[in-house]
Amino acid sequence: MHIVCTNIGYNLLSFIIVNCETRIFQWSVDTDQYLLRSEDLQECLANGKYSPKIGELLKQKSDEGVVVNLMQWDDQSSNFLFPGMMGTSDEKTRSFFKDTKVNAMFMAMEGGETNTGKSAFVLFCCMNSCV
Repeated sequence: MHIVCTNIGYNLLSFIIVNCETRIFQWSVDTDQYLLRSEDLQECLANGKYSPKIGELLKQKSDEGVVVNLMQWDDQSSNFLFPGMMGTSDEKTRSFFKDTKVNAMFMAMEGGETNTGKSAFVLFCCMNSCV
């Protein structure tokens, strides 16, 4: 099911990740994306145990023992000097999760009509609840 990117959608996604106890599967992520908005974001920054950013939150959950599996498009035209033509943020994501407990896998992407390559929340599943 695709979550509409509204305060309710972000809050729901954040709630599910924070309360996940077993496994998290995530497809394509912008590690700097905030899951909370407005007052919820301000409250979390001031008082929250968990980060409101998806990348930090996934690392926090993996450090708690939750198995976090991430698949990200690997734009073949990108490297650390050039962000690539597809806008997948793959090099940033690769660097962000390096030496962490998050299982980050990168799937080759060459563009064309069969795949688009924009980083977006396409699939999120936690073993004790799915969205």
